[in-house]
Amino acid sequence: MNNLDEADFAYKQTVDLGNYELETWKNWAEVLNKIGDYNSAIQVLIQGLEFYPDNSDLTYTLAGIHLKNDDLAEAKTILSKAMKLDIGKLQQFEKEFPEFIEIDWVKALVLKIRKTAK
Repeated sequence: MNNLDEADFAYKQTVDLGNYELETWKNWAEVLNKIGDYNSAIQVLIQGLEFYPDNSDLTYTLAGIHLKNDDLAEAKTILSKAMKLDIGKLQQFEKEFPEFIEIDWVKALVLKIRKTAK
């Protein structure tokens, strides 16, 4: 078992034991993303959002993982929600998922949300 697999197992046990802290969900999803297990990362983020429904960090990460998983329609919806929650944290999305920020529909969505936020 490699370090990332061990970390995944440890986070699963942590949640199973009742630790639902925000950082637990963020870190667990990050580990699953690094492993390339996007479906599990999506499920972890969805669970985390049940405890922290308006958390923009989890929401931006969920949008990025959906993009990596080629779930474009879902990614658009979630990215739009994330920007409406906190447009200022778009930089987090740009940092974590730089490969997606230059996509035409992403740029158009950012412009649209920024215009409506003014």
